[in-house]
This record gives sequence, structure tokens and C-alpha cells, in this order.
Amino acid sequence: MSTVSEPFDNFPGTYAWDVDERSFRAEIRDYLTQDPAPIFDRFDLKTSLAEMLAWHRRLAAAGFPLPNCPTEFGGRPRSVGMQLVQAEEMAAVGANFAVNIVGISMLTPLLMALGSAEQQARWLPPVAHGEELWCQLFSEPEAGSDLFGMRTTAIIDGADLRVTGQKIWSSTAEHADFGLMLARTEPGSTGRRGIGCFVVDMKSPGIDVRPIKQMGGSTEFAEVFFDDVTVPVANLIGTPGDGADAALKVLAAERSGLAMGSYAVFAAQFQELVRLCASRGTSGHRHALAKLWEALAVQRLNAIRQAGAETEEPTRVMALAAAGKLRGGTLSVMMQDLRAELLGMEIAAVDPSDQAAALVSERFVSSLGLSLGGGTHQMQRNAIAEGLLKMPRS
Repeated sequence: MSTVSEPFDNFPGTYAWDVDERSFRAEIRDYLTQDPAPIFDRFDLKTSLAEMLAWHRRLAAAGFPLPNCPTEFGGRPRSVGMQLVQAEEMAAVGANFAVNIVGISMLTPLLMALGSAEQQARWLPPVAHGEELWCQLFSEPEAGSDLFGMRTTAIIDGADLRVTGQKIWSSTAEHADFGLMLARTEPGSTGRRGIGCFVVDMKSPGIDVRPIKQMGGSTEFAEVFFDDVTVPVANLIGTPGDGADAALKVLAAERSGLAMGSYAVFAAQFQELVRLCASRGTSGHRHALAKLWEALAVQRLNAIRQAGAETEEPTRVMALAAAGKLRGGTLSVMMQDLRAELLGMEIAAVDPSDQAAALVSERFVSSLGLSLGGGTHQMQRNAIAEGLLKMPRS
């Protein structure tokens, strides 16, 4: 086992690692050295997703499955410290932590909280073993950031749901095996009332997935149309009216995962920026680097706090998750702005055959996306005002 020198020791909280967490870091670092993660190419999603899922299978077989769930479902129960360690070590070697994030960070905690024993046994092990890819089917074209402004319906018809409507901004939907979906199970209902949360097989007849080409050139997102799609009622998670509560659990888990995952990715990129500043022979960006370090340090502590807040009052959990999401979006822009200052036009003018440069360029173009994806910054501020500051709704 290798001696662990901590690339993340510059950030606060490291003193709190216990013996098991330090041992876990050494173990996973050794494994990642022996079996490096494949490079994730957003311009060839089909190939990259297949390669990453295969690597997830090897990761799980080696004792490092990503979902934090009981071993009988293929996961590995981990302390908050171990979760952070795994995120950091994977980010340090460029492993894409967000691949299958819907299955790992959203579906898994949702099913552990609200799913039946049959649902847990059916859907959790394939996620842990990297065998099935999931997407999220929440956002709708005319609802904006109002999650509960949905119009898609899932009418109960005997033992089935009949699903009709449209979803948008669904990551990897074109390649997903299953989708975690919200729709109205009560015709005419509004707001948080009358919503169901359920699992849909993405190969079902009546589903039309149309990829959306982004500014950076990739087609990670898609719009999905449902034309009288049949879904078993047994796929409902909880009761037909539990969808709003389920959605809030999913969003809190998503934003918690984004806070930890984005911190780890940005912390690894921070080291790249420090080296880039040194290679350019400039000391003029020390203030910007110091501000970035400060923001990363706060994000790390916030991610630790979020991951340990599951038992707190729900609106407070959502508010903490919103704070992490807000900081993640801000960090994304700060990182790419500094990289643009250092690289100038090199950040955008690249040879398409230069994969590393193309990915840097795509990172820059899509950096503002975190201020929208998973809920706009305005929505996060509303959650913070309600859950932490206890301000009344205007």
C-alpha cells in the first residue's frame, strides 16, 4: 500500500480524518493507480458512458462501489469522511463522478427512504454494479424553474399508469435504461398536490428522446416526449400523492452530491491552475488564486455539513443543499474566468483532434450551466431564505 501524501491537505478539515478514513484513502488511491478511469469524452457519449459504466463495475468489484447503501444492495456504507475521500481521490485522477449520478446520488437515497423491499432489490444492485444507467425526468419546457409547475400526466388505469407529456434537460436520457420521473396522477391538480414519483423503462413504446446540441458541441441533454406510455403502478415510489415529498428528497440528495462532487473536481482543477500560473511565469494572479482557495475551503466544509444533515428538518436540509449548489455554480464561473485570463483565446481556439484542449474549451463554454442546472441560483436563494433565514414568502 502506498504512502499517502494528501493533495487536499491545504483545505481545512483534514485534521479530522480518523484511522479508517486515512486507510480508505490509501486503499482507493492504490486501486485508482492500478486501474485508471477512462477519459470521459462528452463529444462521444455512447462510447464514454459504456466505458465509464464498465469501470464502475470494476470499481465495485474491487470494494469501492459508489452508492452509499447497505452491502446487500451492492453498495458500501461509508462515513461522511469516506464519501469525501472517494470524491477527492476520483477527482484527482480525472474520474467522472457525475456519470450515473441519478442512480447513485438520487435514486439510491430515495429508494432507501421510500422504496419498497422489491424496488430496492430490483433497482439498487444494478446501479451499484454499474449495469444500468439512469436519467432524471423532472423539468418541463413551460415550467421554468418551478418544479411543481409540471403538466405531464400519469393517469392510473387499473394496474398501469398512462403517461403523456414532455420533459426537458434530461442528462444522458438518450442512452439511459431507466428514468426517475414526476407527473400528475390527479388530473387538474396544481402545485405540490397530486404528483406521483415513479420509475419508467426508457425503452417503453411511446417514448421519443430527442438530443439537444449544446453550445459546447456535446449532446448530453435531451427532451423526452411521452405519448400514452404504459408504466406499471408497481413502479410508483410511495403512494400516488407522495411525489412532491419524493422530489424534495431527490433534489436535496442531488444538490448534496453536486456540492461534494463539484468541490472535489474544482479542488483538483485548482492544482492545475496553480501549475498553469507558475508555467506562465506570472505572480499577478495570486489574489485570484487566494479567493479561489477561500471559496473551495468553504465549499469543502459545506459539503461535509450537508452530507451529515440528513436527519435535520427537511426545509433546512434543502436550504443547506441550496447553499452548496449556489457556491458550486459560483465556483465554476470563478475557475473558468481565471483559466480564460491565463489562456486567452487558447481556451476556445483548439484543434478538434486535441481531445484535452477540446475538453478545456467545453468546460469554459459550459461553465455557466451550473447556475441553471438542478435549479437556478434564484431558486437556491429562495430555499436558503425559507429554510435557514426563516423569511416569509412574499
